[in-house]
Amino acid sequence: MLVGLTGNFGAGKSTVLKMFGRSGAITADADEIVSGLYKRDDIKRSVINLLGNVRKDNGNIDKDKISKIIFNNKELKGQLEALLHPYVFSEIVSLNKKYPGNTVVVEIPLLFETGYRTKVDVVILVHCRRSTIFGRLRKKGYSDSEIEERLSRQMPDSEKTDHADYIINTDKNIEAIEEEVKMIYNSLKEKKK
Repeated sequence: MLVGLTGNFGAGKSTVLKMFGRSGAITADADEIVSGLYKRDDIKRSVINLLGNVRKDNGNIDKDKISKIIFNNKELKGQLEALLHPYVFSEIVSLNKKYPGNTVVVEIPLLFETGYRTKVDVVILVHCRRSTIFGRLRKKGYSDSEIEERLSRQMPDSEKTDHADYIINTDKNIEAIEEEVKMIYNSLKEKKK
């Protein structure tokens, strides 16, 4: 069973993903898959052809340079996504096939925005109040304007809730969230039977 774990910037997706891993799920992160793709020579060439020299001194792709280039350029961002997303979902599908009979939970921040909702069996939305998001991200060094800018580029949670099979609210304490994750994981295992 392939589960897409999604939610807006700062909602707590990575923390929830780790909890699913501790519960027994096979887990992966779409952003980490992209990082792996950037190491492939064919992908490097394609990205450089699209965006110019976005390499570090050591020749590796510099994700910060890419972010700066595409952040305010929707056209280039769309072209980069069109280049990378098929590879990302191919890796996700391969992972799911590699573990038949298991619950595979993949963190996919832009699951709805990329139109890949139909490619997963179950969607779990990680959600919390905006004040919680701002509090978390300020601690990580983001300014309010950076947080606002990033959130403005994502579909609001209110539009995602109708399309989610489960919603995990991360405003609660960590123990309560972990308990909810275990319950959902057990529910998913039951669905497979």
